[in-house]
Amino acid sequence: MMKRSRTKLPSRLDGLSIFAGAKPESYDAVVERAQERIRQIKETYGNQHLTFEYNNEVIRGEFVDAVEGDFPGTLMVVLRIRSSRICSGPCFLRLGDERVSGIVVTARGGIVGITSKALPQQREASVPHEHSLQRCA
Repeated sequence: MMKRSRTKLPSRLDGLSIFAGAKPESYDAVVERAQERIRQIKETYGNQHLTFEYNNEVIRGEFVDAVEGDFPGTLMVVLRIRSSRICSGPCFLRLGDERVSGIVVTARGGIVGITSKALPQQREASVPHEHSLQRCA
């Protein structure tokens, strides 16, 4: 009787690699950075509108809150959008001149949450807007 080779099943945590850092940091350092970033976002974008790109579409939403994410070093920006659209998956959140990668999920009542990693000051994973790239050319 021939034995079948067993393929490795994906781990529950494999999908979280978007939040993995290039170098290990202490728990306290990543949590502190996330808390500082949340404070900055609340001060800067309170009572304003933000946009995010999802499936090649730009969606505008009213800033509701910014909170700590479920994983150390992450945060969630909560927006209210004016449509009943369901968003679930990768997106880019626009914070000023930054285009920050994240994962968007839809809740009830037009609420969406965008989870992203609180980046160091160098903001290694942010992607500049196209017009910023054109200025460099």
